[in-house]
This record gives sequence, C-alpha cells and structure tokens, in this order.
Amino acid sequence: MNPFDGYGDFEPCWKGADCPYQPRDFLRFTNAPAPLPLDHVRGSVVLVAGPPGHGKSVYGHRLLHEYQAQGLTPIELLPAGPFEGCLARRRRVLGKLRAQTGGLRPGEVSDAEIDDAAWADGLRKVMDHADRKLVVRLPGVMQGTTGSGDLLAWEICQYAMAAGPGNHVFVYEFNAEVWPDDWDRLRAEVERHRDAKVRLRVLEPVAPDQLLADAQAVMAAPPGTGVTLDAQMSEGLQYVLGKDLLHPASFRRLMRLAVDRVIAEQSTKITLGHLLDQAMRIKKEAA
Repeated sequence: MNPFDGYGDFEPCWKGADCPYQPRDFLRFTNAPAPLPLDHVRGSVVLVAGPPGHGKSVYGHRLLHEYQAQGLTPIELLPAGPFEGCLARRRRVLGKLRAQTGGLRPGEVSDAEIDDAAWADGLRKVMDHADRKLVVRLPGVMQGTTGSGDLLAWEICQYAMAAGPGNHVFVYEFNAEVWPDDWDRLRAEVERHRDAKVRLRVLEPVAPDQLLADAQAVMAAPPGTGVTLDAQMSEGLQYVLGKDLLHPASFRRLMRLAVDRVIAEQSTKITLGHLLDQAMRIKKEAA
C-alpha cells in the first residue's frame, strides 16, 4: 500500500526482468528534484536523501530508468543488503557486481576474505573491467545502524572514485535515523572528500494538498467509489499532514483501511472515529 501507486514494487528489477515502468510514470508528486542530466552524473554517485517515508526509494528506482533510457545498463542491487554491517553489505555488492562483469579475476581477493582496503581496490577493478556503461542502484543505508558518518562518507566516495574512470553512475539512498541532523553530518563528511564526484539530490516532504488529493483519489476508486470525508475532515487532515505526523505510505494505508471500514458499515462518510480506529490498528501492527 504505497502512496506512489506501486512504484515501490521493484520486484521486476530485482529479478532481472523487464520493469513495466518508464521514467515518466514516477511523476506522481512534485517533492522530488528533477533528475540531473546524464552528462552531469557520469562518473559519480547520486546521493539521494530526504525525510523518512517521502519517496526516496521510488526516486532511486526512477533514476535507474531515467539513465537506462539514455543508454546505461541498469543493475538493481537495492535488495542486496544486509541493511546493517558496512563490510558485509559491501562484500555482497562487490560479489554481485563481479557476477555481472566477468567474475573473480586472477590475483583478486575472494569476497569472503575482503577487508576495507581490498574492497575498495576490488571495486575499482570491477568497474574498470565493465564492458558497458552502468547505472547501479546500491542498497539503502541508515547512518544509525552502519557506524560513524565518516566511514559511511568514505564508502560513498569509494563508489564515486570507482565510477569515475568508466563514466558509470551509482545511485545511493541514505535513510537518516534522525532527519535532518544525520544528513547534515553525512553531507559535511562527504564534502571533505574533494577528489570524489558526489551529486546530492534531496527530496522535500510531499505537500499536504497533494497527499489530500491522493486520499480523494483513493476514495474515488473502486471499491471506495462514493465514499467521501465527513464535514470539516479535509481541514483536519491537512493540519495533520502539514505537521508531517503521518508519512505518506502510512497515510495511504490509513485511508484505504478507513474506506474498507466505511464500506463494511454500509456508510459513505469517513469520520474522525474511522481514522482514529485504523490509526490504532496500524500502530498495534507495528509494535
């Protein structure tokens, strides 16, 4: 139940199949910056950041297809995790890149034996040997679970330096545990590495009026056709959304559950009571 109409479903890309989406399909909300021209991002990391729940993963998926449409070969590694453990995640990414570009070469350290220095060297060799221009979407990370910001910044910059010689592109999604403080610290660390080409793309919160329009679209679509908000509910929801008390994904699910409840009651109006009941249900499921 995604506010971005399913564009968070990356299964086709994960499995190497043709993805049904085109770059233009991702323009549901206007909180994301326009993708940078390909010539601006060749040989770099595109570092995507923004508040939780406002479409970073969808934006990263969009970038994969934007640059694929301009001739780069996409590799989707978002599910390559693990989410925690920098070195474990880096080893896994390197192994998958090796598999895509010819495997382990003589003299290279095996994945299981790689330390930080060997990983950085192996990454550069893998990208240098790639016979195509690649756009690689990396696993998303959270600073709070991967160690200090300087180590994460080092990792990002290693990807950028490996991308440079072959004019490849890495897409790297940063999930801040505390927004925007974690992001501010990471950005400052990255900017100290002046020899690495890192392009920053920061998403703003989705505007309340756009989320409310999305809620109205949920109510207008089957099976909710005919369901509307009770009097003065629109103003109340706009206040809640303006305070960013609900992430878009949670809000979309809340509205769908409320519509289902109203239909079950053979009613046509969503009241505050419906929303509170379903909000408590979501909270219990998350506990």
